[in-house]
Amino acid sequence: MKRDNYIYGMMAAAALLAASCTDFDDYNKAYTNVSEESTRTLWQNITERKDLTQFAAIAKKAGYDAELNSSRCLTVWAPVDNTYDYQRYLDMDVDSVKMKFMENHIANYAFTITGESKNERVHTLNNKSYLFANGEAGGYTFDGIAMQGNGTPCVNGMLHVISGEVPFFPSLYESIMEKSGTGVDSIVNYYKKYATSELDKTQSIEGPIVDGKQTYLDSVMVENNALFRSLRANISLEDSSFTMALPTDEAYDEAYKAISKLYKYPSKLEWKEVSPLLAGPSPSVSSVTVDADLNDSITRRSIASNLIFSNNNWYNYWLTDKPQTWQRDSLVSSMRNILSNGPEFLYGHKVSEEKNSNGKTIIIDSLAMLPWETYNPEISVPIFSSHYRPYNNTNTSTLSTIFLTDDQIDKSKKGSIVYNEGDTVVIRQYLEFKAASERVSPQVYFYVPDVRATKYNVYVVFVPARYALGSTEAEKLYKVDFSICYADANGKFLSSPKTYSKVTSADSSNVDMVKMCEVEFPVSYYNQNAYPYISIKSSRNFRTESGKYDNTLRIAAILFRPVEYDEYLNSKNQ
Repeated sequence: MKRDNYIYGMMAAAALLAASCTDFDDYNKAYTNVSEESTRTLWQNITERKDLTQFAAIAKKAGYDAELNSSRCLTVWAPVDNTYDYQRYLDMDVDSVKMKFMENHIANYAFTITGESKNERVHTLNNKSYLFANGEAGGYTFDGIAMQGNGTPCVNGMLHVISGEVPFFPSLYESIMEKSGTGVDSIVNYYKKYATSELDKTQSIEGPIVDGKQTYLDSVMVENNALFRSLRANISLEDSSFTMALPTDEAYDEAYKAISKLYKYPSKLEWKEVSPLLAGPSPSVSSVTVDADLNDSITRRSIASNLIFSNNNWYNYWLTDKPQTWQRDSLVSSMRNILSNGPEFLYGHKVSEEKNSNGKTIIIDSLAMLPWETYNPEISVPIFSSHYRPYNNTNTSTLSTIFLTDDQIDKSKKGSIVYNEGDTVVIRQYLEFKAASERVSPQVYFYVPDVRATKYNVYVVFVPARYALGSTEAEKLYKVDFSICYADANGKFLSSPKTYSKVTSADSSNVDMVKMCEVEFPVSYYNQNAYPYISIKSSRNFRTESGKYDNTLRIAAILFRPVEYDEYLNSKNQ
């Protein structure tokens, strides 16, 4: 945060006289007959005390002697001599000593003690947030540091003496903005691209209006950052609490390479629109123009989306050892991504850790994100959306969306899809494509959203006939043709789709998740209004196979699972 004493320098004298705690004369008279100290300014009382000589010297170096002698209403918490590294502050440059010491011990307005219970949050001039409260052993504390007595009223505020300094810690945002050249430049430079500085009118002290414009006695300039807003993480807010990971440049580069190869984009990306108006599919080719910077933008965003964790999210309580902690493994990022390997991610590769005023920063030398939890997730095709289910041969089949009632669902076994050990999903609805006659085969097309340039195992979840309401059909297997069509590495849509044939497993009385194929997409469709499509068609021969295979397609889900995720699941189940 940057402070300017005045927006309009020529109005300094007039604006200074206009400022007061409430009404300056009333405030002055209130203490005239109480004590000698109450008739003096803050600066006069500080310089009169023999145990605040070091504080006075630092204040003079920072240019605060005049401020503490003015009519501006302030409260000072002054640490007594020889309780802090006095010489360190004398050796600092003026801006640093103002921010890290003087403004860390001064707040606007008068914070008094009249014997009442205290539990008050104070925002100091450098916008830090400290607790002004009762001490456990009696008396009062400021940020946990004991205060001497109940303070001294002054004509321009309150003077409190404390038994040690309040240590300055930068906020997460301040810390990041100062980390250039420390080995984390890749991520820091990315954050800095989105920084802006704006006047915070709520914290600035108004002066007179000049030429129709509001002037400010004390203008508080606050740095904003659009990126952190979009990441749902206001890391400059002192009343918040976050843990933030900063990857080293080497770790950042390694993650960048791994992620960017999933987001390969041609300059133009073709796709086929499958029309529901035709008796048979006659796809026309459309194309979208892709922004040349999209790969870089998505890659950097994918990294940044998994680096900030709110300490107030119950998943993350273990980061601060809160008493409500019940688990110590998962983390939830500010973008609500769940990282199942939290300790490995943050501490398995920790280089260093830094305390901040609103949390902590951990520098890590590897980004141990699991791809399928973050930048390369499993895709469940939204088959119940008409946008992604654009066509079925309606002249020869009918489409129904079937919702199951609770008494139709056996959650222990039947009616469930077991994706992997310990992860059971209950079927509550499915699509049914019923042929108009036994002589024709139902066929359906689906668009697939957000595929990356990677290998997927494609699964289709088929539902047996016994789920159909009032069904008297005997249980039969499915025999289907499956095809998928997408663009090549140059963005040109394939003239012929990849086609596969499959038969479901022998136990057709249960829901069956069938691995249809492995497919590798040469280009990414992520964040584009363009889609590959898949087709599923009953391929039984009605003359010779009608007694063996079901001709009504019942589909509950279509999944595109990254091959590396499947390999991971298989290794865990061995």
